[in-house]
Amino acid sequence: MTTVILYLPQKEGSGEELLSVIRKAIPDCEFEIYCSLSRLSLRLHQQVADVSVVILCVSGRTELNRMMGMAEVLSELRIVMILPNSRPDMITKAFVFHPQFIIAADNDLQHLDNVLERMSDLYSNAYLAH
Repeated sequence: MTTVILYLPQKEGSGEELLSVIRKAIPDCEFEIYCSLSRLSLRLHQQVADVSVVILCVSGRTELNRMMGMAEVLSELRIVMILPNSRPDMITKAFVFHPQFIIAADNDLQHLDNVLERMSDLYSNAYLAH
């Protein structure tokens, strides 16, 4: 079974909706949910071979700046970034992480489920081939 790491600073409100979309898109994965950057960082420094995707739900510019210290560790993983808005400065900073997909939380999340499903399938096929 593959693992999805989800950084979700708050589970209430839009976090619950996001979690529902993610679980629907990739129901056969094990989910690890982190609400703090320090715990996420500790996890990323452990074994990540079974991690199919890391989903980072960013609450704002300050938090994105704090994540910069994890960019190198994250560079070897498939990343989906959910930004709070589609402001050009936020998107530019997000590209430091080389994400496979970026979406703004203020937009419709309809494409997220298709992207996650496809990423999970690609990882599973590659994972099973080894």
